[in-house]
Amino acid sequence: MRLIKLKKCPICNFNKFNLKFIYKKKPPLETDFKIKNYYREYYECKHCSHWVSNFRISEKFYEEYYTKQTYGKNYIDRFNKIVLLKNKSDNYKRSNRIEEFIKRNNIQNVSILDVGSGLGVFPYEMSKRGYFIDALDPDKSMFKFMKKNLKINVHNMYFNNFKLKKKFNLITFNKVLEHVTKPLLFLNTARRHLLNENGIVYFEVPDTYRAKKISKLREEFGIEHVNCFTRKSLLKMLDKANYKVLELTRIKEPSGKLTMYAFAKTN
Repeated sequence: MRLIKLKKCPICNFNKFNLKFIYKKKPPLETDFKIKNYYREYYECKHCSHWVSNFRISEKFYEEYYTKQTYGKNYIDRFNKIVLLKNKSDNYKRSNRIEEFIKRNNIQNVSILDVGSGLGVFPYEMSKRGYFIDALDPDKSMFKFMKKNLKINVHNMYFNNFKLKKKFNLITFNKVLEHVTKPLLFLNTARRHLLNENGIVYFEVPDTYRAKKISKLREEFGIEHVNCFTRKSLLKMLDKANYKVLELTRIKEPSGKLTMYAFAKTN
């Protein structure tokens, strides 16, 4: 983990920023990752309004440490608690939205790749509803948990290294793109794994515009969020990656998170 000097916006490549927030200690709602000499900053791109952190997290953090600190040691208990929430769960509402989109657009033979599956609650729910879904996560403990407890295909690797002959007509990034340093690269990688016709990506990201008006201490600005999206920067990213926006909506989730979600199609 380290601080960097920002040179270019990861969305539009512009090189001028405004300093927005400074953190000299862990916010109360943030997971305690035992970071010494806590300090980080958020900057806003003067061109596309995208927010980016000067704090960088290593790949090992996500491979070995992140989920243990976030979910605790007893994964099955945490999993069951979330599943039992039903319509009070962000994952349950997400599954409803995606299923409604599939039915509304009459998408046939649906095959889904969920990137960054974590505990696997979302792929589990979609599998229960009869959809063919593969889960992918770089964390070995999450991979082992899903492989043991969920009857779905699970892959343990980083998405940019993902290789599979199978193609998908829906790829989901649920609270993933804010964690990666190069979100555009993820969308370009998704294109390689989508069916050429009717390939759809679905993603959720924290809503920076609404969250900043409330408090810099909100969880939308957690230390693991390298990128913070505004509607303007999100649309810019999709345009640069050559995706057509089909739907873009702001919501407040059952958990209280402020979120933007989008469906987009390859051009």
